[in-house]
Amino acid sequence: MTLSGGLEVVSAAAYEGAARKLVAMMKYGSRIGLAKVAAGRMLPALGASPRATMVPVPPAPARERARGFDTAHILARMITVRAPGCEVGQCLVRRDGPRQVGRRRAARLSDPPHVRMSARAPEGDVWLVDDVVTTGATLKSCADVLLGAGVSEVRALTFAWAGLAEDSFAETSFEA
Repeated sequence: MTLSGGLEVVSAAAYEGAARKLVAMMKYGSRIGLAKVAAGRMLPALGASPRATMVPVPPAPARERARGFDTAHILARMITVRAPGCEVGQCLVRRDGPRQVGRRRAARLSDPPHVRMSARAPEGDVWLVDDVVTTGATLKSCADVLLGAGVSEVRALTFAWAGLAEDSFAETSFEA
């Protein structure tokens, strides 16, 4: 899928059924061990990127403090463990702002999260990593910052996409 502005997004599953439950258990149930399951599904979607930097989409600081972990960073780390040649490039930070969950599409797109560079921009093949893409506002905000910092091309890899039509993950059990 390509978002407006040209950002290519690759997702492993539809955000419904079992995949939606996995994301909820991971984020809100603190079942971070399920990141291994999600990352395992994301790897084939990644395809052949022998050398790539996985840049986790930063959480709002208040969300990270409340949860005690960063889901996107854990997913990026799990991917790099299984994909030799890939590395995590934690170079973005986000400031607190309105939660994306529950906001209407127009509000998400007109007031996306405020993201900035916190470290040097990675070189080469760069992939943003997140658990779910809904409108793409957060991914686009992150991609714009990376492109503005000199990254030549940015793509995104998510576990689930809210726009996929069918649940390709329905037969999976999540015991961790």
